Amino acid sequence: MAQPPDRKVKHYVDVIARMRDDGQVTPLAVCWGDGRTYQVEQVLRPSPVTLPPKGKADPVLVQEYRVRVMGHVTKLYLERDRSLPGMPAQWYVMVSPTKLPWRLGVRPHDPAAAWDGSC
Repeated sequence: MAQPPDRKVKHYVDVIARMRDDGQVTPLAVCWGDGRTYQVEQVLRPSPVTLPPKGKADPVLVQEYRVRVMGHVTKLYLERDRSLPGMPAQWYVMVSPTKLPWRLGVRPHDPAAAWDGSC
């Protein structure tokens, strides 16, 4: 069954990040699968880690980062699965599969800077 056109899906990406000695994580750049790398110009607001709703057994913890990439504000997510010890955290963005190529931080006058969903 086809998904509604406005529904977004997770797209996992590579992220270059700084991890401080106090455990704070700061994303520095996001990379697509084809090798294009986009610098995170500014972290506007990291949210607290989102815990599963009370009574739910979901072991996944998610932290949302509002970031500026190429002058565009977007969200970047850091996902950790507590049920898999030793499993590394994964980064993702939410993308619309109906609006390819996917874009993040694209200025209307700069089509060559398209973010197309690969890292």
